[in-house]
Amino acid sequence: SSYPGSAKDVGLINPYLFIEQKIGEKFAVSLQNHLFYSQWISYDSKKKIQAPSNYLGYEADVVLTYRPNKYTKVDLGVSALVGTKALEFISSGNSAYLPYWSYLQATFTPKLLSIKK
Repeated sequence: SSYPGSAKDVGLINPYLFIEQKIGEKFAVSLQNHLFYSQWISYDSKKKIQAPSNYLGYEADVVLTYRPNKYTKVDLGVSALVGTKALEFISSGNSAYLPYWSYLQATFTPKLLSIKK
């Protein structure tokens, strides 16, 4: 897994819990929960203050997945992030707001070559 550049080298820790329920053979719905921590408490050397903690926030994603065949997957997701004051130290924003977004993602992973021995 690669870490986002917006983490500014704080050592992002991202424990998660995914809960998925299949709906028939081609559909599934999942709840994907993420907690975000930094490895250490951030410090602003210009203002000479440190973040209140290393807990950065919580993200929840609800994802509907459609798999029409074994090579194709389509995800429709809705996400929200509950950020903390500590997150404001490493990323612009305001922890008083609840950002939310949706996305549509199509993944196609064909098997191009198969060699049998």
